[in-house]
Amino acid sequence: MLRKFAVSLLTLAFLSLGAGNALGATAAAPDPAKLAEIKALHQQMVELKVQLLDKQVEAGILEKEEAAEIKTKIQHHQKKVEEDLANGKYDFGKRHHKDGVKKTDGDQKTPGTKSSSSTR
Repeated sequence: MLRKFAVSLLTLAFLSLGAGNALGATAAAPDPAKLAEIKALHQQMVELKVQLLDKQVEAGILEKEEAAEIKTKIQHHQKKVEEDLANGKYDFGKRHHKDGVKKTDGDQKTPGTKSSSSTR
């Protein structure tokens, strides 16, 4: 009887101590100076991507309209990152999928082709 009580008590202790991580308890807030540095580096990365797109247009590798669309997406993503950082989210604008599974280009069907899973 005492043994069952001890096992039950230990099980309860392990479950309650481990529940902190499962219920969303987080570590200490990140250093604001480091976050500002990360934000600045991310902004530099965005600026370099835009410069790269401009050079690709100049070289004739990319159409001007396509580059404009990509730039718009990059700017939208940068805005999302800044909003997330301001709201205390540190995943840098990553998309969260409803089912938790990110689809890759290989998973998407195009007309007239079979998906990779149907060819097995």
